[in-house]
Amino acid sequence: MALEALQAFANEEYLNLETYRKTGVAIGTPVWFAEKDGVIYVYSVADAGKVKRIRNNPKVRIAPCGFRGELKGRSGAQWTDATARIVSGADEDRAHGLLEKK
Repeated sequence: MALEALQAFANEEYLNLETYRKTGVAIGTPVWFAEKDGVIYVYSVADAGKVKRIRNNPKVRIAPCGFRGELKGRSGAQWTDATARIVSGADEDRAHGLLEKK
């Protein structure tokens, strides 16, 4: 994701994470996030639907949103294409620390 796209998330608490079922149907989920050095971190339990969908297809879209997932902006936020990956080890520890700090 380009750093310019990250500016849209600078003062936001939530983003809408759009993942895809095997059939190609998009599923949007509002999630709390933290950003560091151009990487956006999101926490979820390992057996959540969004995690299963990311394991099958790491291509996602994100957009700033409110607590209930409503997109922000006059005509709705701009979606940003991104690639998700499941982190572990030191990356997982870093993500937890950033989320706790936020």
